[in-house]
Amino acid sequence: MIRLVHTQYAVKAFAEALEVVPRILAENSGQTALDVISQLYAAHEKGNINVGVNIEVSGGGRSAVVSLLRSSLMMYVNGDPGWWCEGHDG
Repeated sequence: MIRLVHTQYAVKAFAEALEVVPRILAENSGQTALDVISQLYAAHEKGNINVGVNIEVSGGGRSAVVSLLRSSLMMYVNGDPGWWCEGHDG
Protein backbone atom coordinates (compact mmCIF):
# COMPACT_ATOMS: atom_id res chain seq x y z
CA MET A 1 0.00 0.00 0.00
CA ILE A 2 2.73 2.47 0.91
CA ARG A 3 4.61 1.69 -2.30
CA LEU A 4 1.46 2.47 -4.35
CA VAL A 5 1.06 5.82 -2.59
CA HIS A 6 4.68 6.72 -3.35
CA THR A 7 4.22 5.72 -6.99
CA GLN A 8 1.07 7.82 -7.30
CA TYR A 9 2.83 10.77 -5.71
CA ALA A 10 5.76 10.41 -8.11
CA VAL A 11 3.48 10.27 -11.16
CA LYS A 12 1.52 13.32 -9.98
CA ALA A 13 4.72 15.26 -9.27
CA PHE A 14 6.08 14.37 -12.71
CA ALA A 15 2.85 15.49 -14.40
CA GLU A 16 2.91 18.79 -12.52
CA ALA A 17 6.53 19.31 -13.52
CA LEU A 18 5.56 18.89 -17.19
CA GLU A 19 3.08 21.78 -16.81
CA VAL A 20 6.03 24.14 -17.06
CA VAL A 21 6.19 23.60 -20.84
CA PRO A 22 2.73 24.96 -21.76
CA ARG A 23 3.11 27.60 -19.04
CA ILE A 24 6.30 28.97 -20.62
CA LEU A 25 4.86 28.74 -24.14
CA ALA A 26 1.79 30.70 -23.02
CA GLU A 27 3.79 33.38 -21.24
CA ASN A 28 6.24 33.80 -24.12
CA SER A 29 3.37 34.21 -26.58
CA GLY A 30 1.77 36.94 -24.48
CA GLN A 31 -1.05 34.87 -23.00
CA THR A 32 -2.13 34.33 -19.43
CA ALA A 33 -0.59 31.01 -18.43
CA LEU A 34 -3.37 30.12 -15.98
CA ASP A 35 -6.05 30.59 -18.67
CA VAL A 36 -4.14 28.47 -21.17
CA ILE A 37 -3.51 25.69 -18.64
CA SER A 38 -7.20 25.72 -17.71
CA GLN A 39 -8.24 25.47 -21.37
CA LEU A 40 -5.81 22.59 -21.91
CA TYR A 41 -7.19 20.70 -18.91
CA ALA A 42 -10.77 21.31 -20.10
CA ALA A 43 -9.97 20.08 -23.62
CA HIS A 44 -8.19 17.02 -22.30
CA GLU A 45 -11.12 16.23 -19.97
CA LYS A 46 -13.40 16.23 -23.04
CA GLY A 47 -11.13 13.66 -24.69
CA ASN A 48 -9.29 16.07 -26.97
CA ILE A 49 -5.84 14.74 -26.12
CA ASN A 50 -4.19 16.11 -29.26
CA VAL A 51 -4.44 19.79 -28.32
CA GLY A 52 -1.67 22.07 -27.23
CA VAL A 53 -0.80 25.73 -26.77
CA ASN A 54 -1.61 27.99 -29.71
CA ILE A 55 1.39 30.32 -29.77
CA GLU A 56 0.01 32.25 -32.74
CA VAL A 57 -2.84 33.80 -30.76
CA SER A 58 -2.88 37.54 -31.23
CA GLY A 59 -6.24 38.34 -29.73
CA GLY A 60 -9.36 38.56 -31.82
CA GLY A 61 -11.08 35.78 -29.92
CA ARG A 62 -8.82 32.99 -31.17
CA SER A 63 -8.49 29.96 -28.94
CA ALA A 64 -5.43 29.55 -26.76
CA VAL A 65 -5.41 25.83 -27.58
CA VAL A 66 -5.11 24.27 -31.00
CA SER A 67 -5.30 20.77 -32.45
CA LEU A 68 -1.73 19.61 -32.87
CA LEU A 69 -2.82 17.25 -35.64
CA ARG A 70 -3.68 20.24 -37.85
CA SER A 71 -0.95 22.61 -36.74
CA SER A 72 1.96 23.83 -38.84
CA LEU A 73 4.38 22.13 -36.45
CA MET A 74 2.92 18.69 -37.06
CA MET A 75 2.87 19.30 -40.81
CA TYR A 76 6.58 20.11 -40.57
CA VAL A 77 7.34 17.07 -38.43
CA ASN A 78 5.44 14.82 -40.85
CA GLY A 79 7.37 16.20 -43.82
CA ASP A 80 4.54 18.11 -45.52
CA PRO A 81 6.34 20.48 -47.93
CA GLY A 82 3.55 23.05 -47.70
CA TRP A 83 3.84 23.57 -43.95
CA TRP A 84 5.71 26.85 -44.29
CA CYS A 85 3.44 28.32 -46.97
CA GLU A 86 0.52 29.05 -44.70
CA GLY A 87 0.17 32.82 -44.54
CA HIS A 88 3.36 33.49 -46.49
CA ASP A 89 3.85 34.77 -50.02
CA GLY A 90 7.02 32.80 -50.75
